[in-house]
Amino acid sequence: MDRCQRLPDMRLNVLLIDDNPLFVVAASRFLSEFCDVNVVAAAGDGVEGLARARELNPDVVMIDQGMSPLTGLDTVVSLRALPAPPAVIIVTLNATPQLRQAARERGCELVISKIDFTRQIGPALEALAAERRPTAVVGSRISVRS
Repeated sequence: MDRCQRLPDMRLNVLLIDDNPLFVVAASRFLSEFCDVNVVAAAGDGVEGLARARELNPDVVMIDQGMSPLTGLDTVVSLRALPAPPAVIIVTLNATPQLRQAARERGCELVISKIDFTRQIGPALEALAAERRPTAVVGSRISVRS
């Protein structure tokens, strides 16, 4: 039985873009533990991810940097140009200071190391939800299924 608090105004729809199917499965399973997070789709590269973002209008896109033909940074630029741009989190094995700077310059909200994903993604999603929710639910937090 689902015992977490549901706050419809806080629900975040997430699109995962990563060419590693094992990471997509693991990230989807981990994100399913958050009551207010819904993984709406996954894409294997930036081109497919952009098409899915146009189609589904997610609140958050989590994207790998090391893909082709479009890198994560290339895809961020196109995502930010959408009529209703999603928040973008780059999730990568190589979260260097240079990548973080380049991501900020392109309008990316955050860069997270895949190694630290399970530790960092919860606080990151809480911060994004706080920015997007109406003031009526300001004191609420994303709940974890128990």
